Amino acid sequence: MNWAGVALIGLAFALLLGEVFIAPGFGVLGIGGAVSLILGGLLLTSSANPDFQVNRWLVFGIAAGIAAFFMIIVGSLISSRRAPANTGAASFVGRHAVARSVLDPEGVVLFEGTRWRAEAEGGPIQDGEQVTVTNVEGLKLTVKKADESEEAHDET
Repeated sequence: MNWAGVALIGLAFALLLGEVFIAPGFGVLGIGGAVSLILGGLLLTSSANPDFQVNRWLVFGIAAGIAAFFMIIVGSLISSRRAPANTGAASFVGRHAVARSVLDPEGVVLFEGTRWRAEAEGGPIQDGEQVTVTNVEGLKLTVKKADESEEAHDET
């Protein structure tokens, strides 16, 4: 067994993991990992004895498959875990609702077609005004008046 081949294969896995965690996507670390894996596989199996040799195409295929797995599939899994929540109460923050009663400081807002208890922050809010959700506690929304630019953006 050639220890340089083992070291290159270890370096290949370190580079591929670095590609996934440090810079997700198809980049320099991923290419370096694939090249290191191919060179390590070729060095590991290079022998004068034909009984201990491995088909070079098998080494290339396995290296390409492992590199694709790390860079595409594992990279996608990691990036999806970093994505913001798009369901549940955490997704309400920053979205808009309409006041359906005077909020001084508590009242009712219409959010996504449903009436919610709400508490105004930053002063009273009149019936019919556009509000922005700032927090969710159980079944109660904390809201503030929507900015003029946000209201104009919502109407387009």
